[in-house]
Amino acid sequence: NTNGGSVQDFIDNQPRQFVNFYAMLAATQPRVGEILRSGSTTWEVNTTTGAPLGGGLFVKPLNAICVLDFGVDNTGVSTTSAQFRAMYATCTQYGWLDIEVPSGIYSIDGLSSPDEYKTGWLIPWDNIFQYSPVVNINIAAGANLYATSDDMIMIRASKDNVKFTGEGNLISGGNTNVIGIAFCPEDLNQSTTKVSQQFGYVEDTLNCTGLYAWVMTQCGPTVAGQDSGSFYHTIGGRALNTSYPYWAKNTLTTVQNITTRTTIAGMQGKDIVSSCRIDAGEIRMHNSNFEGMSGEVIEFKLK
Repeated sequence: NTNGGSVQDFIDNQPRQFVNFYAMLAATQPRVGEILRSGSTTWEVNTTTGAPLGGGLFVKPLNAICVLDFGVDNTGVSTTSAQFRAMYATCTQYGWLDIEVPSGIYSIDGLSSPDEYKTGWLIPWDNIFQYSPVVNINIAAGANLYATSDDMIMIRASKDNVKFTGEGNLISGGNTNVIGIAFCPEDLNQSTTKVSQQFGYVEDTLNCTGLYAWVMTQCGPTVAGQDSGSFYHTIGGRALNTSYPYWAKNTLTTVQNITTRTTIAGMQGKDIVSSCRIDAGEIRMHNSNFEGMSGEVIEFKLK
């Protein structure tokens, strides 16, 4: 070992914000079968699967990947959007699709995007329809994600089968026109590429504070007579001082291509405008509770 001690000792003496855990590990001369921990992630050194370490060795996680292992700051000092995207690109390259966001403060900066909303953490379109691999992102209790600008989507999920679980909190930070989670294309206004955002899931234990919309969905375009999909979502959560716990945003390209077969389940809202803003869509709601509404129970803004 390069530090004269065990591999685990070397890991324990490093700053928590590693730049690619597996690249750091490659310098420590690990042994086959060694089980290592970094934060909440447990790794196994082996000879067959995972990220290559060199010398015929690989490393793979035995549980969820911790975002801190890839330079995502949880102290609130540094912004995190570029680091999250780089982490996600590495994880998906090796098929690591379970991601843990542990407790801490995360500053989510809005990076430029092709449409009117800046974007923070991005799960990009993978060009796989319906059978895209499931990505699980657990935002743990005590994880507070803060927006740092107006007119932004904090987490944009632009592929099928993205699940958000946990008890964390997405917070506007005093900024306006902030959307917490959006199942929508990377460009809301593009009209030439068929895409798909289906089977999105938001657990009813997640929280948001001070947003314009907690969860938003919007389809991509209709291309050559084929609709982009925005179907089969299940959306819950606890929305405080948030205008709309759910927003079914209509595409700009056609009123026929809309969010359908989507269920609002176990949603709670307090000090809100309306339970939902529906531009157009087929939405079901059950086991939900809303208090302190200043507007209609459901606000319809048909396009």
